[in-house]
Amino acid sequence: MAEITKRSGQSEPLDMEKVRKAIQKAAIDADKSVSDMQDKIDSLVKEVSGQIEREAKTTDDVRNIIMSKLEDAEPAVAEAWKDFEEKYSKRE
Repeated sequence: MAEITKRSGQSEPLDMEKVRKAIQKAAIDADKSVSDMQDKIDSLVKEVSGQIEREAKTTDDVRNIIMSKLEDAEPAVAEAWKDFEEKYSKRE
């Protein structure tokens, strides 16, 4: 399992369940039904998992890979993800 370096500098094992939950939360924020999108979410997670394991070293790498796929497959979900990040970054 790949190790991912967080922004804090700590490393942790890659957890694809965290990836799945992040996509689900973005789908909810985009007013999409997670149950209606479950097959698409599963497909996206499967599609990005290999690429993430091969290429990602940091959480930013993971995010960039996911966003690239989301922007093509589900632009509204990608936009909701970006909106959340923007709100969160203003709170720091």
